[in-house]
Amino acid sequence: TGTAFASSAVAAPRKLERIGIQLYTVRQQMRADMPGTVAAIAAMGYKDVEFAGYFGRTGAQVREMLDANGLKSPSTHIGFDAMKTDWNKTFDDAQAIGQAFLTVPSPPNGTTNTVASWQKVADDFNAAGERARARGLMLGYNNHYTEFAAMEGTSAFEILCTRTDPRYVALEMDVCWA
Repeated sequence: TGTAFASSAVAAPRKLERIGIQLYTVRQQMRADMPGTVAAIAAMGYKDVEFAGYFGRTGAQVREMLDANGLKSPSTHIGFDAMKTDWNKTFDDAQAIGQAFLTVPSPPNGTTNTVASWQKVADDFNAAGERARARGLMLGYNNHYTEFAAMEGTSAFEILCTRTDPRYVALEMDVCWA
């Protein structure tokens, strides 16, 4: 008999200093009125936002909008195929906005549920992550449920965990999908 955990093992509650929102959640509002939506998000008390598109605006314009509303954007979601279309523009925009993470929200086009395909994704992420790191940025990947599907005795998520280099690729665990 007795307690399974000593009271000192239980973490004391703590107040989060900053609360963020993924702007994909309000993508229709962003598309219709980006400045108004960003202002409304700030008025709700959010301090950080993660973009999912800039809706035709430059990195500098996005930064002005954030500064005017007291917001920061540590990360953006950007498709891998869109990112590699113009690496320099992707990196320049992220740096102008003040972001540290470029988070890929889904597998690149053409990815199939095979070990070989996901190994290629991991290798491509490592190469892109090394390129991003040279610019002071970190490449990330946001999982969905498909990465946990069994294939050939493993899963895409397991391949990403074991084959990507943590110096260049961060895995953003999406708890909803996990």
